[in-house]
Amino acid sequence: MCQPNQSAPQSPPLRTVWHTGGALGLTVALAIDVLGGILIGTGAGRDPARLVLGILLLGIGSVLMSGLTTVQPGQTVEVLLFGRPLGQLAASGFVMTIPMTRRRSIR
Repeated sequence: MCQPNQSAPQSPPLRTVWHTGGALGLTVALAIDVLGGILIGTGAGRDPARLVLGILLLGIGSVLMSGLTTVQPGQTVEVLLFGRPLGQLAASGFVMTIPMTRRRSIR
């Protein structure tokens, strides 16, 4: 219990998570997907190694796209991995952050 003159313990402030411009992230993810599609198209039926590599690249591009998000001006987004906060993101605009995470607005 808290004493009347004491406040509840504060959690440590969240750190800023890694992020980059959304246009750059989208361009890289799409380039990986296109390369994967080309490898699948040219390797189908002839070269199983190209087919497998193409499928892997499509998967990697799709995972990277899951990191794209939009942050409104003045908004702060908390980035969660398996429900545990990794940090916060305050850069406004279209950004790419850590893939396969959940993001929720905190302000």
